[in-house]
Amino acid sequence: MIKFFKRKRVQTKTDGNLSIPIDFTAITLGQYIQWNTSKNSVDKCAAALNCSQQQVRKLNPESIQRIVTAFDQLIQNETQLHLKFVDLNGTRYGFIPDMDMMSADEWIDLDEFCKMVYDPVKPQIEKLTCIMAVLYRPIKTKLGNRYTIETYTGEEQYANADDINQLSMSVVNAALLFFSTFEIALLENFLESMMELQQEKEMILKHLQQ
Repeated sequence: MIKFFKRKRVQTKTDGNLSIPIDFTAITLGQYIQWNTSKNSVDKCAAALNCSQQQVRKLNPESIQRIVTAFDQLIQNETQLHLKFVDLNGTRYGFIPDMDMMSADEWIDLDEFCKMVYDPVKPQIEKLTCIMAVLYRPIKTKLGNRYTIETYTGEEQYANADDINQLSMSVVNAALLFFSTFEIALLENFLESMMELQQEKEMILKHLQQ
């Protein structure tokens, strides 16, 4: 069984019980979002330690900076781990078992959320939770390696947000890569089909003009 969320204790002058993730795998999606939306070092430190601002304010500036620097180094060392199943807060979630069978609603929402996350002017990093809530949903039935997940309703981003934010960032990265690779392949196939269709139309038109 894969072990996530290993942490190491941070030695400070005021509290020796604080800890930060030991590697990128141990960073949760919620932490990652909080870190990237933080406005100052106190907020970033709270994200790194997964604690309140009140706890961080008890630390001295040197400790805060050391923690922020250490966490920033972890963030830079990204890893990927694709998992079909993840257990989050007592619920087993499954990655979409067949991307080819995704509904129009799933595709439209995923595309919209991706545009928000990767907006070059005003990226909304918090929408990563919405993307993962589409890709990972509670398992409905399972038989051997086959399984089904709950039907998409569009409410998952609200109903499952607390669970989804506990995903390991390594799992999130792998899911994003998997989806983007599939999307690119789908687009290439679509363009190829459109070119073939255009060629057929030109051949028919040419034949009719003879």
